[in-house]
Amino acid sequence: MKIHKHQKTTLGNNIYSCRMRQYLNEQFPETMEIDDKELEQIILDLTERAAAYHLILETHVAPFIVAAWIMGLNFDHDFIAAKEILENPEVSSEEKAQRLWQFLEDTIGILEDDNSTTEKSFFDRFFE
Repeated sequence: MKIHKHQKTTLGNNIYSCRMRQYLNEQFPETMEIDDKELEQIILDLTERAAAYHLILETHVAPFIVAAWIMGLNFDHDFIAAKEILENPEVSSEEKAQRLWQFLEDTIGILEDDNSTTEKSFFDRFFE
């Protein structure tokens, strides 16, 4: 049996979107009210948008998806500071992810001992 490239891509996308959906369901219980396939499509759409900012690795895309959920799906256009972080060509993808998370911390304080919103350890393990 031969697996074609597009099949590998589809399988990889399915695994990734399912894993990210499960994370969002754990951290943001209201996402459980969204149909799984619909939420997974939103995740894939956001992932594609993140790629336009050179955020390719899952650990770099995750803060983008969390920011979109917390601040609105168009946060990268609606918030000038986020836009400046993401569009800066002199900043690496890892640094963009770190700055984006810092932007979330500074803007809405989601990591200040507020485990009901998100779990700090999820991102800490990526940025250590």
